[in-house]
Amino acid sequence: MNTTNNLTPFETLAPLPLPFFQAQCIAYKQEILTCGGNKTNECYSYHTIRNQYKLICSYPKDVILHGHCVLDITNNNNKITLLSFGGLFKHTLIMNYTSVWNNDKKNEYVNEWIPLKDNNNNTLIYIDKGNYEGARAIIGGSNNYLLFITYSPQNISIFNLDTFQYIYNNTFLTEENWISYHSFISKTENKNEMILFYKNTGLIINYNENNNTLQFHKISICDDISLLKRYSCVYVNDDMILFFGEWNNSDSSKSVISNIIYQYSLKKKSMDEIE
Repeated sequence: MNTTNNLTPFETLAPLPLPFFQAQCIAYKQEILTCGGNKTNECYSYHTIRNQYKLICSYPKDVILHGHCVLDITNNNNKITLLSFGGLFKHTLIMNYTSVWNNDKKNEYVNEWIPLKDNNNNTLIYIDKGNYEGARAIIGGSNNYLLFITYSPQNISIFNLDTFQYIYNNTFLTEENWISYHSFISKTENKNEMILFYKNTGLIINYNENNNTLQFHKISICDDISLLKRYSCVYVNDDMILFFGEWNNSDSSKSVISNIIYQYSLKKKSMDEIE
């Protein structure tokens, strides 16, 4: 049975079936899909109403996950298509997912990771030999056909999911001259406006679809969170971004994992701590 504490808005849920580190999660209807973690290849669905987990599948045995990225590249009423790529050891896989909570007979290649390759059997996504550990990506464009990828040291690429071709690749400036395991989200009402946070770096990125150009605008960062990274964030109410689970990524003797929740208001253009 779920338990709550009157002094906290948080609710205790069923424990994870496995310990996950750097897991990638996707929300789908009443499910949260956990698609592997650092050297953990299993994928599970958590049902938010039943408060239960169910195994979906596992990544192929030859895939080693370390800082990968997973996102939903198509969405309809019955299934979604997941893209998994990047990481220290690089892979590019897709999965057509249908809910493991119904008993419908599954078609071939559903709920199974398969390679994403072009007609020449080349692995897609990677435009260069760069470091894709901790890369982050979002879907954008007028018809949700563009994949925006940000990866270290300071790279941004745009991949056309309809043609499987890159249409843009460049670098941009950050305060640390580096990004990895950063926060990268799109505004729900404008799929060509993105927001990136990493330590002291805060950027609003605007993409002009007509002339294929990007503009970068700096935004302020709270001093406390500027020392931390590898946090999760959630975009809510078309204005507020919430940040959870910040870590200073230091050695064990100086490691700090914060339990403070921060919020950034797009309207006020300010970040502060939630009391």
